[in-house]
Amino acid sequence: MRIQSKLLAENNYWRIRVRTDNGEEDYAITKATGRYSFYLHGRMEKIIFVKKLETLKQAYLDTGEKNWTMYFDSPVLSDSGLDIEFAIGLSIEDIEFFLANIPLTESERQMKVEEEIIQSPSVSETLQ
Repeated sequence: MRIQSKLLAENNYWRIRVRTDNGEEDYAITKATGRYSFYLHGRMEKIIFVKKLETLKQAYLDTGEKNWTMYFDSPVLSDSGLDIEFAIGLSIEDIEFFLANIPLTESERQMKVEEEIIQSPSVSETLQ
């Protein structure tokens, strides 16, 4: 069975594809140079990825630093004691490209907002 996908966006550094044959939202994000891909399986992984990107973009706005590393966690600890599956280096241009081209529905945006409100220190203190 051949997987069907649609190209959402492409630039000189990245290509974003979405799977269209299984009713799920699965994304393949491929680095043009180096030729590796990582995958977002399902709606929650997409929302978490976008939330991390938004955090990095805010950090850029706060600090002016243009290059960032995004870490992907693993349930298995490495020899160094860090539970990092892999990491990718991202420029602010990469971050903005992903944010502009990975779509969120209005309900997904609302989910993000509700999650952020629950996790904010002031709300957490009130809930305890």
